[in-house]
Amino acid sequence: MEIKKRTRIEKECTKLKYTLCLEDKLIKYLLFNYFTMLPENDIKEGISKAYVKAICNSAGYSLSIDEKDFGDDITIKEIECRGTGKTCPSGHCIALQIKSTTINHIRDDGNFITYDLRNKNYNDLINNLDTATKKILIVLVLPINKNEWVSQNIESLIIKKCAYWIYLGGRGSVADNNNTTAIKIPKENIFSEESINEIIRKIKNKEDLNG
Repeated sequence: MEIKKRTRIEKECTKLKYTLCLEDKLIKYLLFNYFTMLPENDIKEGISKAYVKAICNSAGYSLSIDEKDFGDDITIKEIECRGTGKTCPSGHCIALQIKSTTINHIRDDGNFITYDLRNKNYNDLINNLDTATKKILIVLVLPINKNEWVSQNIESLIIKKCAYWIYLGGRGSVADNNNTTAIKIPKENIFSEESINEIIRKIKNKEDLNG
C-alpha cells in the first residue's frame, strides 16, 4: 500500500476512534478500497459523459464543457470549412443535459422508456423553444450489474447498454422543484451519429426536433 494512502486511512481511523492493525491485510484492503472508490453516481456520470463524447467525436463534432453548472453538461458544435480552408463552428449547436440510470429504475413498455427527471432539470430543458442552441436530454441506461457497465479487451471497449434522447422545448413548466416529472422517450430515439446529424439538420431548417 502506498505510504500516503496508508497515512490517510490511519487518520480516518483515528477520527473514528478505531485502531488499525497494519498487519491485518483484510482491514487494509477494505479501508483502502472504501476511501478511494468514487460514489456510484459519480461513476455513472463519468461513464455517461464518456459515452456521449465518443459518439460526438466519432461523428466529427466539436465539444465544449461548461466549467459552471448552468443545466447543460456538454455543448455539441457543428464544424464547417470556410472558403479559405479554415475550419470553425457553424453556429449550429446542441446543448446536452446528460443523465444515467440503471435499467431497473426506468419503465419500458416496448416502445417507450420512462425516466423520472427532477423538476429543476425539466424546467431548464423546456425553456429553449426559440433559441439558436437547442437543449436535449440524454439518458444512458446501464445494466443492473455494475460489472457489466464497461468491458474491455484487445479488440474493443464496450459501454452498455444504450443512450436515448428527447427534446422537451415548449412543454409546460412545473412549480415543485423538489419533485420529478415522468419523461417518456421513444425507444427509436437512440443517441447516435445519425441522430446528431439529423438534429443538426432540423436546427438548420428550423424544423420540429420531435417531428
